[in-house]
Amino acid sequence: MSRGDFDVIAGAGPYRVQKDGRRRGVAHSRFADAEAAALHLVEANPGETFIITREVARVGSHRASKGEQQ
Repeated sequence: MSRGDFDVIAGAGPYRVQKDGRRRGVAHSRFADAEAAALHLVEANPGETFIITREVARVGSHRASKGEQQ
């Protein structure tokens, strides 16, 4: 399997490689790095599927600091 086997559109990262239903994987700053990691995982785990996701935003709870209204 090689990059030529896929249609790829690479925008700004970070990118993560993960198996469906599992926790997020390691962040890669470039798509090419995430792609190389995914290809390595596919070759090491025949029959498994891995996805590359691009992190667009993080959402978390905000704690008000002293003097700030909630």
